[in-house]
Amino acid sequence: MPLRFALAVAIGSVVFFGVLRIDFWILKTIWADYAAAAPDRAYTLPMLLVRLVVFGLAIALASIAATRVSAIPRMPWIAGIVIFLVSIPDHFYPGWVWIYYPAWYHYAYLASIVPIAGIAGADRKFKAPFWVR
Repeated sequence: MPLRFALAVAIGSVVFFGVLRIDFWILKTIWADYAAAAPDRAYTLPMLLVRLVVFGLAIALASIAATRVSAIPRMPWIAGIVIFLVSIPDHFYPGWVWIYYPAWYHYAYLASIVPIAGIAGADRKFKAPFWVR
């Protein structure tokens, strides 16, 4: 059980950051204005909304991956809480990302983490893969 949990957190983290890296690379590749705005974080409202969607997708996929590996029914909610706790310092510590984005963006992101993770991974009758059992 502890091994499954640790593996689930590790795989969920890899999925979360992997999806973010790939999706933001795609955004910069296909959206010239986004690529131009990225270095200074001078995003427009549509760009900020797309960023929230990308983060939502990363959260959902990380939750599903962690739930599949762990086979723990509450894992989607645990994954959401872990992502939330890891995100708090970045979004509220003065001098980090707080200064680059409007307040509503931080609140929208943080308020959506646990519900997205919980709903995305809920009601899935996943069994752990054979290599985890």
